[in-house]
Amino acid sequence: MSTTKRLTLILFILLSLMAAVGVLAHGEEGDVTDDANVLTFYSHPTERYNVLIPRGWSNVVNSNHALLRNDAIGAQIIGTRVATSNPDEAVAQALGLAELPQDVPPVVSEAQGLTFGSWTQRLYSFDDGRTATAFVQGSGEQSYVILYVSADGVQPLIVRTEETVADEASARAALETALAALGYNDATIDSVSADSEANSSFNAALTLDGEVYNASLHRDSLTTADVLIAPGEAVDAAHEAVFTVVRDFFLTPDNGGYLILGLVVAFGLMALFLVTMVVRRRNLERDELALRQLEGTHDR
Repeated sequence: MSTTKRLTLILFILLSLMAAVGVLAHGEEGDVTDDANVLTFYSHPTERYNVLIPRGWSNVVNSNHALLRNDAIGAQIIGTRVATSNPDEAVAQALGLAELPQDVPPVVSEAQGLTFGSWTQRLYSFDDGRTATAFVQGSGEQSYVILYVSADGVQPLIVRTEETVADEASARAALETALAALGYNDATIDSVSADSEANSSFNAALTLDGEVYNASLHRDSLTTADVLIAPGEAVDAAHEAVFTVVRDFFLTPDNGGYLILGLVVAFGLMALFLVTMVVRRRNLERDELALRQLEGTHDR
């Protein structure tokens, strides 16, 4: 076997060993994974966006958009990409996917200053008692929408707070901000109580138009709070999943270009290595020829 063939074989063996080590390492990581802590996402096959599927929610198989349902609380979550940079048009198309009227003006939009991070939220109330909260963010000439729909009138929203929610007084102030944004100016906050020793979660009893409502409020950051307002005496914690879905939404990076570049570099280096082996082989042959000529001259 020639030197070139030996070096090529060695290179092939080394690359195979590297690939095998990578596979084994990946397998070891999978063996120690705790299934209870594994997050499940809906990943669109072509649009690269990913929507968390919370525990207790079912993912309706759909290749066009994410559709999550929780029949126990009468709610659904839709995640979709819309080919428009206009947030109103994007939300209207999402409402159409939920078979909701698209011409109803939002109760709350960015005009109320409730934009947080890259998301803007819009809240809707419909004549049939259903409510919806849409979270929308733009990316170039397209928009991504997370739409929450409740059949029981539950209204989730995220509010900015002037002070950190850390006690009943600050929780009451945050709740008043949420009620004002929803236009519930006549609502009465009957009571507010802490739901955790850390004073990060609170429950409240409300009276609105003579009816009993309730609210749950959770401090998310120093300047924001997650609020749920619903008719009745209790609100199911499962509704809070929408806040996690919005915050865990992400786009898979398009790394196709980097993959191609990496392959080009790898094969380029391999080609360069083979060229150097050929050059070294020829140099060795010339050296061998020169040595033989010198030996022949010496023998004479």
